[in-house]
Amino acid sequence: MEKILEKLFGKTPGIDVVIAVVTLYMLPSVVAKETRDAWGVIIVPAIWLVVLVSFALSGRWDDWLFDPLYGSPEVRNKNHPAWATWLRRSLFPVTFLVDSLGILDKVDAARETAHQAFQYPGIQKRQAGIYQSAKTAFNATEQWDRQVKPYLEFSKAARIFVWPLLAAFVWVLLNHATGWPPYIPVAAQPPLGRLVNWSQYRWVTYISWQGVSFLYLSLRLVHMRKLYQLASEVTVYPFQIEKKGDRSNAKPMLNVGTAVMPLDALEIFRRVLCVGKAGPRLKEQLRTLSDPPLEASQAKCETLRDLRKLVGDKEYCLFVVSSDSPPGLTRDEVARELRAIKDVAVYPDAVGQVMVVQEAELEVAQNVPAVKEFLNKPGGAKNGFALPG
Repeated sequence: MEKILEKLFGKTPGIDVVIAVVTLYMLPSVVAKETRDAWGVIIVPAIWLVVLVSFALSGRWDDWLFDPLYGSPEVRNKNHPAWATWLRRSLFPVTFLVDSLGILDKVDAARETAHQAFQYPGIQKRQAGIYQSAKTAFNATEQWDRQVKPYLEFSKAARIFVWPLLAAFVWVLLNHATGWPPYIPVAAQPPLGRLVNWSQYRWVTYISWQGVSFLYLSLRLVHMRKLYQLASEVTVYPFQIEKKGDRSNAKPMLNVGTAVMPLDALEIFRRVLCVGKAGPRLKEQLRTLSDPPLEASQAKCETLRDLRKLVGDKEYCLFVVSSDSPPGLTRDEVARELRAIKDVAVYPDAVGQVMVVQEAELEVAQNVPAVKEFLNKPGGAKNGFALPG
């Protein structure tokens, strides 16, 4: 049992706090002692399962609330609908308190300093990807566990309670207005009984909801600032590892503090994703796009929907699709689909966030410099894309 618990919760200590709050407060409040004694073996694991499911669902708040307001500049500067921004601010006025603390300004300053710390001679960096790059470099290190991880984990713990407290607030509002839905009868004795009674006041549930939201947002920002500060303080050494004495196939590496990793493991540099099967010829063509050459990661793609998801979710600079993937789709069909979600530059056009190039065109030597120029723009094109020929 200890090994199971360690596997479930050992890497997410914030869940321990949630388990303790639910078990010590909510369980005694809602379930009578006789029932707990009779069914405790089932009730406690059920609570763990509910917490894990809630933990997964609470991640939705990152996409809807945190990222548009406090995420990377690339995400914040997108054209978010005005009504969505108004709704976020109206539902969570505590965001104005977060803004007043100036944490976001400190995060942006630390992000820029961290961006400058990651350097490799001859390879242009992107503006996007610094968070994932710093996290990759420091995750599971002593500095991460001591300086960064606690803020992230307790932010996640607070985030779990956002949905339940929002539901409780709506429940209390409806009950006060219409008398329905009725409150759940509880079996708690003082002092838990008094806490349950307080939770039926509108102002108590509202303040609690906004309070955990404040902890979630502010702690998440603090953890980002701590991570960027950590990245800017360590020494970064670029070097190469030769493959069997073949200098032309040397692999670019970075030593970041105490961590050593290939350059293409860092999202700020990892710019090539091959969608589908890449043959030896295509691999060699991709290696010519950067000097020193970066390895191309690979991903499967069978349908237009898969392709759209890859381009929409991944933060690579160049997506290269092999000739047989995705099958049965014309160049114009794919181009129209991608234009619906991102600014696409169809080769030879070089204006846009995403470049669309036929694989066959990459085989033409004079076309490669144009792709390289697009790929290595100052600041880096956010995405590039190559279509099947």
